[in-house]
Amino acid sequence: MSENDVEAVIQNAIFYIFGRQVMAGCCLIILDIYLIIRNRTGIAQDKLGVMIGMDESCSSARMSRYETGIHEPPIAIAGKIAHALNLPLM
Repeated sequence: MSENDVEAVIQNAIFYIFGRQVMAGCCLIILDIYLIIRNRTGIAQDKLGVMIGMDESCSSARMSRYETGIHEPPIAIAGKIAHALNLPLM
């Protein structure tokens, strides 16, 4: 599998978490892939939250809850996260 193929798989996995089409068994893997992409871009949780319009005082906690799967982001927030990370949203 080439590096481009791996990138395509990663982006497709993100589609499914933001598109809410995640099977329970795959959820943690997809969250890990999302974290890899966020970390690869060098954007901290709190900074990403502020970039998408969250209050600075709660952005890190809210993003953490989305990343750990405690809460599911509303579709509008998921769209903003996808846009901030340059990922398409299905």
